[in-house]
Amino acid sequence: MINTLVVENNTKTCKRIVNYLALNIANIRVCGIASSIKEGLEIIEKQNVSLAIMDINSSEGKELSKEQLENINCKIILLGSKEQEEKIGSINNGVFLVKPIPLSKITEEIYKIQTDENERSEIKAKIFKELKQLNYDLSHIGTKYMQEAIMAIHQSNEIDCYNLNKNVYPIIAEKHKTSVNTVKCDITAATKIMKSKSTEEQIKRYFRIDSVTNPKVKEIMYTVISRI
Repeated sequence: MINTLVVENNTKTCKRIVNYLALNIANIRVCGIASSIKEGLEIIEKQNVSLAIMDINSSEGKELSKEQLENINCKIILLGSKEQEEKIGSINNGVFLVKPIPLSKITEEIYKIQTDENERSEIKAKIFKELKQLNYDLSHIGTKYMQEAIMAIHQSNEIDCYNLNKNVYPIIAEKHKTSVNTVKCDITAATKIMKSKSTEEQIKRYFRIDSVTNPKVKEIMYTVISRI
């Protein structure tokens, strides 16, 4: 289910979008409606929003920066003028659609997001399967952070260049409103528990090594990625 927020200061347009989504997309739920981007951002902070359809002209005269948009913790379909699109450019967590547009174009983008989400769910399941095989405690918060870190690296085009403390852990810390050090310590704790539960033979078999070593967190992450 895609929990969707619609941000639109024109009441008639907002109703058209909501009704169109309800009639044309089965796996969607409008979880909120906002008349301003400020109000929309507050809803995103409080609720589990998967997608925000946002008219950039609902920003109450305040310019939205690209950085602000990319810090929004959900997918975005941004609506605005050609000039606004050129000013903002491409955004990593969404797409810009130039108005006026047929509502069918919005549904096309939602279908793409659904496909991406299905692929993410499959990868997430594979990562958890590998972590379970490694004897990670799946109920430990550090294991959850570990899974999200592996996912972040897997989706990056610069996988061999990643510095966990600089490029990966901050993403997770921002998402969970915690510190980079907390993320690092929780992952380390979950990994320590995993090692205490694993036999030498299990370690050798999983990492395909002849002698027992003490695999580091980054080595474990890259090994999991190589197996999914």
